[in-house]
Amino acid sequence: MKRLTSNAFKKLVGRYFGGLIKRFNNLISNGNFANGTTGGSASGYGINAANNEITGTGLGTGASPNITGGNSGNTIPSGNKIYVSAYIYPPEGCTSIDLNFRDSTINFTVTAQTLSSPVAGAYVLLSGIVTLLQTSTYPRTQIITRFPDAATSNGKVVKTKQIIQYDVTNHPAAEQTTAWCDANIAPYIIY
Repeated sequence: MKRLTSNAFKKLVGRYFGGLIKRFNNLISNGNFANGTTGGSASGYGINAANNEITGTGLGTGASPNITGGNSGNTIPSGNKIYVSAYIYPPEGCTSIDLNFRDSTINFTVTAQTLSSPVAGAYVLLSGIVTLLQTSTYPRTQIITRFPDAATSNGKVVKTKQIIQYDVTNHPAAEQTTAWCDANIAPYIIY
């Protein structure tokens, strides 16, 4: 029997798990915005999509404008664990950003991660794993940006790309940590 070197073992494991992960789809439709703003919506932002990202320009109508990513139509049972992630380009003057799992049909929102005092000028990955307390029939990802007041949000630009929701409840690797998902699920998602 031939012994595998450490690198050969890592490649073999990577191919195995990469192959498994590639069979699973993003629960969010159009999470890469290849179909423009289809499935997306906003409150307090005017939105448009190009180059696989959605851009929101603040309308100055509220201190907490948000962008919400599309729905897949999947029903997700109560108790399931969902990995939620998105790359966000924070706007100037923003005091915090919330990345949420959102189902407006049952008025259910759970925060995956909050980033306080974000630095504008570069994309940052926000992610987390949430446990559903109710069955969701309209899963969406919501990004809330917070400003000191509505006037400060006016004209400010936020960008978002690669919105992901992935059910890790029965994942074959049983590695249900955010860091593991960031490294091993996000790169292999099929949009």
